[in-house]
Amino acid sequence: MDTTNIISFNKLGIFDLEIDKVAISNIFGTGLDIYWYAIIITLGMVLAIGFCMWQSKKFGFTSDDILDVCLWGIPAALIGARLYFVIFMWDRFNTLWEMINFRNGGLAIYGGVIAAFLTGLIFCLVKKKNVLALFDLASFGFFIGQSIGRWGNFVNAEAYGSVTDLPWGMSINDAAPVHPTFIYESLWNLVGFLVALFIIKRIRKENGEIFCFYMGWYGLGRAFIEGLRQDSLKVFGVFRVSQVLGLVFFIGAIVLFILIRKGVIAKISAKIIQKKIDKQNSYTNVFDGTESDDSSITVNESDLFMASLEAHRGKNEVSNQVVENEEEKED
Repeated sequence: MDTTNIISFNKLGIFDLEIDKVAISNIFGTGLDIYWYAIIITLGMVLAIGFCMWQSKKFGFTSDDILDVCLWGIPAALIGARLYFVIFMWDRFNTLWEMINFRNGGLAIYGGVIAAFLTGLIFCLVKKKNVLALFDLASFGFFIGQSIGRWGNFVNAEAYGSVTDLPWGMSINDAAPVHPTFIYESLWNLVGFLVALFIIKRIRKENGEIFCFYMGWYGLGRAFIEGLRQDSLKVFGVFRVSQVLGLVFFIGAIVLFILIRKGVIAKISAKIIQKKIDKQNSYTNVFDGTESDDSSITVNESDLFMASLEAHRGKNEVSNQVVENEEEKED
């Protein structure tokens, strides 16, 4: 199978770039090849993780927290990206092996983004960390990873757009010049990263605002860029899935930002935390013998069992989380 493509930007004076998809052939005699796509994606991940570890303390996390969530988030993102692609390209696959074998391509970034953020949500719920603060930090990582990762499409000569007469039109194997949409998206994410880092991060008032900016910025850009693509995933053969989802991201980001600025999210979080504090206090009162006779709280055997577990943990755990959240807000 020929793995080499000839790419040219004729109007820019760049001719006949011979690009091989394979970086290392037959590694260690195993018959397996390492593709430039994999190397570029991995580079994007490493830089994204490094940046998040560097900035972690400013968002209330440790570098170990970032590594922990990445150990779960990266595999989840790969599974999500493949699952998203398979669902919307179902007719292309005949066997289970074809569905899970992504070495020949077939990863949809939206599936990876959704799966990664869901993993981060679960991580924060289990570790009792601030979800929106993690989402803010992760948004920087996604801007970096997506900006770099899109160049993997360049070496694969894929994810390009329709025919164009623009000066930067890209010709693949002497075909008519097309929109290099992967470059558009790479630059769009790079600009988004710089705006988030030097503007949004400085003017934000609440956790979650950088995340809203990421969703809105990426969603809006993808909605427009997807309209130029020739290989878009479609539902019912009509609607470009990523274009529709991009608009949903954009609208959702606006709604979430309003809820955050209006204090709705903070009030909901405070109520949840207060309920946990009240519940733990009620357990502690049972064991301390300070439960009043006229209390309306009914304690059954399962409650007593849970109370014994909570008593060993200490009733101040959630209170400390409230203090940490307030300190993050002040930062």
